[in-house]
Amino acid sequence: MLAVAALATGAVLCCRPLAKEAVYPLERLCSILRRKVFANPEVDSLKRENGELRLVVRELEATAAENARLRESLGYGERHRDEYVAAEVLSRRGPAAGAGEKLRIGKGSLAGIKTGAVAISPEGLVGLVTDVSPHTATVSTIFDPASRVSVFVEAPGGGRLHGILAGCGEGILHLRHLKGDGDKLAPHSRVFSSGLGGVFPPDIEIGNLVSRDGDVLPAVDFSALEDVFVSRER
Repeated sequence: MLAVAALATGAVLCCRPLAKEAVYPLERLCSILRRKVFANPEVDSLKRENGELRLVVRELEATAAENARLRESLGYGERHRDEYVAAEVLSRRGPAAGAGEKLRIGKGSLAGIKTGAVAISPEGLVGLVTDVSPHTATVSTIFDPASRVSVFVEAPGGGRLHGILAGCGEGILHLRHLKGDGDKLAPHSRVFSSGLGGVFPPDIEIGNLVSRDGDVLPAVDFSALEDVFVSRER
């Protein structure tokens, strides 16, 4: 009986990626039909190109700021940079309409995407890749209750207060363990990834602090998110 159970468990694990690949053609067809019926292909193409250009500008600005800091302190430095793979959002899962805790995207291991890759949009942080098949991947968004991001909040005068951004599900983000005097923060102070912990790159915008209790409004409009950009090492 133990042998049979082990074989059955192995079969389920082996078939799971196959099951995800089996539904990919249908998801892809639905995505194409949705874009054909409700969107202008030329506009979609321009939006994607605009997003890619905005990512390049953000990388250049971040690199320039990093180089300035390194020149000042060390005299020389080189920042590691990632390249991004554009992928369309196939579907969303989660209790909050338009702010799914999981996204299915139309690129996978064949495009160089791996588990642990960071997903962003030109507006800010989207989440982390948690599952990959050859043609698709699953992104756990920053709304996922398991999501934790090391962040800093801009304080008046150029200071920074560090904390942890937690996903609470249902489209809710909450700032916890804020180190420093939170009373010094101005309304709508911007929140960025800090890079501490090595999971997410630094200086990716996440949103704005909207209450003294630590509620954060995301920079990304998840209800309108059609494409994401997934990092991969060069």
